[in-house]
Amino acid sequence: MMKIVAFLFKLNWHKNITAMTYRNLIERNPDVLLGKPIIKGTRISVELVIRKLGDGNSIEDLMESYPHISKEQILAALKFAADMISLEENIEV
Repeated sequence: MMKIVAFLFKLNWHKNITAMTYRNLIERNPDVLLGKPIIKGTRISVELVIRKLGDGNSIEDLMESYPHISKEQILAALKFAADMISLEENIEV
């Protein structure tokens, strides 16, 4: 088992996992935007990021418009949104 872990670390596999972990980059704060998920330490909502990208803006466009956020934070917002969608349940009424 240790050989596998060492091999994966040698391939920098762990960096991809760390880069896609959003728990340290996305937060909900009831005092900011009524508790919507935001990029931690900002007033930029995950919703805004998704809408801007959906409107055709690139990640680089977002970083230019909001110079205090990083590519990693934008990708974290996407990962968060994907996870929220994956947890949806359809309930027939």
